Formats: sequence, structure tokens, C-alpha cells
Amino acid sequence: MDIERDGTVDLEQPRDLLRKNTVLVSVCAVDSELGTVQPVREIAEILKEFPNCRLHVDATQAVGKTDLVTDGADTMSIAPTNSMG
Repeated sequence: MDIERDGTVDLEQPRDLLRKNTVLVSVCAVDSELGTVQPVREIAEILKEFPNCRLHVDATQAVGKTDLVTDGADTMSIAPTNSMG
């Protein structure tokens, strides 16, 4: 999938890539290198048009660092923040 200049997913492209038999879309909520926050809500809205497709959000870089958006995610990967400093 293509990305915009700011590193976010090109939201015009998913409808062209998804098929009736697509069962999973996975997106990183926050990029570990650039800190780019993906538009999870908007991606989830697009996927409503594909009822057999589930949305997985890798939120390991978002926990404790951003407002974690869970709207529309069917599954999510998280990891505890390091409390040791």
C-alpha cells in the first residue's frame, strides 16, 4: 500500500486493493522510526465495506506514548511499557 508524504497510509488506495475474499488488514498504529500515527479510525471505516475482512492494529509503539485509538480494531498487539526507566 502506498503512503502519503507524511508517512500515513494513502486512504484512496485500500478500496482498489481489497477483494471480497480479503480476510485481514494489519496496520501499525505508530511507526517506530518516524513516529507517524496512522488513521486507524478511517481505515476501519473503509473496511466496513468488506464484512469478511478483519482489522489488526499493531499498537506496540503506541501504548503509553499516544492516545491509543481502538475504534474498529478487531484485534490488537500491545506490549507493556518499560517501567524500569
